[in-house]
Amino acid sequence: MILEVGLINIGKESATNIQLDPVFPDKKLEGYFISCAYSEKKYHIYEYLSQYYAIAREEVTFRIRLDLPKGERINDFLKFIIKYYDLIGNTYKQEFRFGFYMLNDSWGYNLDNSSYRPITN
Repeated sequence: MILEVGLINIGKESATNIQLDPVFPDKKLEGYFISCAYSEKKYHIYEYLSQYYAIAREEVTFRIRLDLPKGERINDFLKFIIKYYDLIGNTYKQEFRFGFYMLNDSWGYNLDNSSYRPITN
């Protein structure tokens, strides 16, 4: 299963050096994604960020892979963090959460998703 995630820069200025942040120190986990429903499921980056910068209202995408046995159903929420810089060098981290499901060989995204406020580093 491949999930495509799109992030749109809704700020007034450009974001540069955008990257997925692999560290969740408060959870003591490695990797880029935290599964809210399945501790044993492993999500991997299938295709890294489409670009490393985003001007205002521009979208950056990436893809996540999960190997599922045929016919397995899933309903999960993933959390991840991105890190980026503004044009004068300030560093920001921002957490995101989105849900998705797969039933009977068709899948979709949950409308319950969150984009948390950026935190300056």
